[in-house]
Amino acid sequence: MAVSSTLAQIIQQILSKTGLGTYIPAADIDSGSASAVVSVKWFRGLSGSNHFTSKQSIFWRPTSATAADNIRYAGTLTVSTGSVAPDTNWADSTWTSEDLYVVNYGIHPQRLIDAINLALRMLYGPRLLPLSPFTDGDMVTSGVSNYTSVGTPATKEKVTTAARTRFTQALHLLNDADGEGAITTSLLVDPSSSWYAWAIAAADVGTAQMIPYDVTNSAAIETVEYTGERPALLEKRIAIPATCETFAVRVLGELDAADTYWSAVGAYCTSDYWTDLPSGSLFDETFKFERLYSASFRTNLDDGVASAMSMHLTEIPHSDYQFFDSSVAANNPGIQWNTREHFGKPILIEGRAPRSAEITFGIDDLTDTVAERLNLVEAAARVELFGNAEIRSRVPDGDVLWAQARADFESQRPTVHREDVGQKNSYFVGGLRS
Repeated sequence: MAVSSTLAQIIQQILSKTGLGTYIPAADIDSGSASAVVSVKWFRGLSGSNHFTSKQSIFWRPTSATAADNIRYAGTLTVSTGSVAPDTNWADSTWTSEDLYVVNYGIHPQRLIDAINLALRMLYGPRLLPLSPFTDGDMVTSGVSNYTSVGTPATKEKVTTAARTRFTQALHLLNDADGEGAITTSLLVDPSSSWYAWAIAAADVGTAQMIPYDVTNSAAIETVEYTGERPALLEKRIAIPATCETFAVRVLGELDAADTYWSAVGAYCTSDYWTDLPSGSLFDETFKFERLYSASFRTNLDDGVASAMSMHLTEIPHSDYQFFDSSVAANNPGIQWNTREHFGKPILIEGRAPRSAEITFGIDDLTDTVAERLNLVEAAARVELFGNAEIRSRVPDGDVLWAQARADFESQRPTVHREDVGQKNSYFVGGLRS
């Protein structure tokens, strides 16, 4: 089962461990109106009418009907009834079905979100991705702007729950006419050169078509088709036409209502000794890169088609290539090959990527998740939060809380490993950059 933590869980644990505030579930709110919120369980019997004003407490309603109602400073408490007035009335006349967060010491909830996002930039996790020169050929980005529509497909979106094989996302295409789909970004090619093109696809309805495409002359070079619903490799060795100078891959559906998923699209020239990583690659620094694999597929289904579930990875020896990051390569990072013996198969790249590459939380994204252990990301967020001297100065025992955060974080860090990265030894801590 995949490990994940929601933003709400992270914030609730921060408040609980630090005494910065209180999470009050909707079930514990007796009534909410424009001028007061009542919680007998949490508010009645507190220390006095200035209990909240003395702490500069903020009431945060992340799911309020309007953003203008998200934040209010807490006012006077009626101790006997557990009723608290906001500093300014809420626009809502009644509200009771929302969770409420009380954040003390004048710390705006956005400061908590910022600390969590900073922590995500420093926490790293392993990623296995296709080595593809096409921008977003590895399907990492959440959008689809790098895939130009062919025709007018009814749906062109990224999904994380279907046909992903071992990767993170898939491009989902739903046609409303035969032959629609999308096309990758274009690559410059040498006329008459030899290339290897591949994709991993599944067809819920109709036929998935991978079409290496001569952009210069607006013509298909070859076509590989697959009709199965289980993901499959579609591959083709191709000869670039003599008048072709720009090349791409079309991923289409054959049928009016064709419904296809594409979890990777790649290609490379089999006579080259250099492979560019695409613009925006997650692995743009030597620290992030670990190793390469060649992928063989042991169950053939048809000519140029094999079961993606029969994929077997073989690590490529580091002596067979060098990784150049973007500080060395003038433009994109890339792979300098010392041999071409691994060509003719998909190449996969393994590395570590910051958790911030998965998500950046917004203030109302409480149900969104990050693929990290709660205790680790929460402790890292506290380190970032109390690492701010201004925050520490506001909070009683701020220096103590900072020291405790660092200790908690150290206890959550996995064991130190030592790995060979290219020709360089790198020390890293289960994802924490060191």
